[in-house]
Amino acid sequence: MSTLAPPNNLELERAALGAVLRSSGQNIDSLLPILKSPDHFYSPVHQDLWRTILAMHRDQIPVDIVTLNDRLIKNGRSDACGAAWAESY
Repeated sequence: MSTLAPPNNLELERAALGAVLRSSGQNIDSLLPILKSPDHFYSPVHQDLWRTILAMHRDQIPVDIVTLNDRLIKNGRSDACGAAWAESY
């Protein structure tokens, strides 16, 4: 049984999420062919953030750090994502 983690790059994951938030979600469509599913992220927090971003995009809600945080709070996911998540982006 292998104890090695699958390939991952948390800095790249943060950069992708940060790029979406800094562009107010304008580049989500360009990332969708690459990041089709939250499972493409290694970090469970990043998976949760991407899942929420995709839902907001689908519902045509503008995506930025404020609206994302509001949605996480509304869905009771803010604590699960960690209080300091927004500081990274």
